[in-house]
Amino acid sequence: MALLYFDVNVIVAIRVVKFLEYELLLWKKKLNDFLKTCSTTNHKQLVKYLKDVSYEEKQLLNAYSNIIGAFKLCHNVFGMSILLLMVEGFGHPLIYIQLIIDVAKSSTENAEATSITSLLVTFIWILKSVTLISLLCVACQNFYLTVADVETACSVVRCDEGCLVSAHRLSKNVQRFGACVGARRMMRPFNLVSVSAATPLHMLTVLVTYTVVLLQFAFL
Repeated sequence: MALLYFDVNVIVAIRVVKFLEYELLLWKKKLNDFLKTCSTTNHKQLVKYLKDVSYEEKQLLNAYSNIIGAFKLCHNVFGMSILLLMVEGFGHPLIYIQLIIDVAKSSTENAEATSITSLLVTFIWILKSVTLISLLCVACQNFYLTVADVETACSVVRCDEGCLVSAHRLSKNVQRFGACVGARRMMRPFNLVSVSAATPLHMLTVLVTYTVVLLQFAFL
């Protein structure tokens, strides 16, 4: 039941990260609308719309800070479950592999049937863990890429001299906020392992390496 609890937490974390990615894409769309408003506003209209543009600028900055803050909160809340899932996804397969090796070395028929059953259980367990870890890593990687796209768009705005001061100020504040809080920093549960697109491959590499070590100890 404890492992099921942690698996459910990871599933919730995946959904939260996907939702935050959607919110960030929506924020980017609002940013483009804001830039269109700023680029089509001339000096006469600026006096009339200055208050509204300033209010929208503050709303966009607050929304961006809330999205990044929610991702950091998700990191802190579900960090333990994510770390335990990775440890469990690495440790349990090795335990089952060692069990299969021990059973396979015996010569009884019951041992052979047990070996096949253990092999199926091991495969299903590894598949479950790898699937959850892969889904989480893909969701986090998409969020990182979306944050990078937002900061790239802000850099383009800062180089555009046709926009109003509000657009330049918003872009600079977004980049400044991202640099202060580490918006592009990867999710790292307890600063032990990073959650990115390369994480499943690294875990699989380590798992295969230690599996070969177990086979060497057993048969060499």
